[in-house]
Amino acid sequence: MSGRCGWHELPWHPRVRTVAGGPDWVAVDKGAGVLSHPNRAGRDPQALLRAAWEPDRQGYRWGPGEAESLILCHRLDRPTSGVLLLARGRRAERIREAFENGEVRKEYRAVGVGRPERREFRWREQLRRVKTREGDLRVQVVRGGGQEAVTEGRELAFRRHPLPLTLLSLRPLTGRTHQLRVQASRHRVPLLGDRLYGDFGANKRFREGREGAGDRLYLHAYRLECPVGGELLRAEAALPEPFLALFPDPE
Repeated sequence: MSGRCGWHELPWHPRVRTVAGGPDWVAVDKGAGVLSHPNRAGRDPQALLRAAWEPDRQGYRWGPGEAESLILCHRLDRPTSGVLLLARGRRAERIREAFENGEVRKEYRAVGVGRPERREFRWREQLRRVKTREGDLRVQVVRGGGQEAVTEGRELAFRRHPLPLTLLSLRPLTGRTHQLRVQASRHRVPLLGDRLYGDFGANKRFREGREGAGDRLYLHAYRLECPVGGELLRAEAALPEPFLALFPDPE
């Protein structure tokens, strides 16, 4: 498998589609509910690729050769949809380095319950990861001793009925776990459908009478730009239908 034209032939999950690529990299649009990778070695029908996952390499393999494998360069939470980059060889190493160095520009679309105080804003918090008694991961805002989380954003559209909802553009300048979800909740625009940090009453009201569309997290990795060796890799994943049903003219 080589070249952009053949990436779509890989055994992707049915809710994954290719959106950009080159000879040694590919960008996909991951559907909500799809795992970026299995939690252990082997195959998982809910994962991005129907291929063997190799935790030590952080990559997928469907054959013996280097050309029959891909490294996952970053991750999205299972409930989050949108752009993911995979690559092989030196390209994968350089993309990962770009993420680690904060050189990748990421833009998300989200639907918040309520409305931000300002049309354009900058959120800055200290976040800390904690484990619940059940062993689940949660992230808290703390006064000190946490990891700095910074997000720039703006309001794109607003609607009042039946719930006050805002379509947001969010650009994280840091890459903390659950960053956008925690910060949106902190700033009183919890993300629609968020079962960890959201407005549970609003989520329940929204789900009533909406089969399927009411079950997802309304957070979507919309656009990504990654500088690699003098080249700028670009990928964009169109807004999913549930977003467009709420905001038909998002821009």
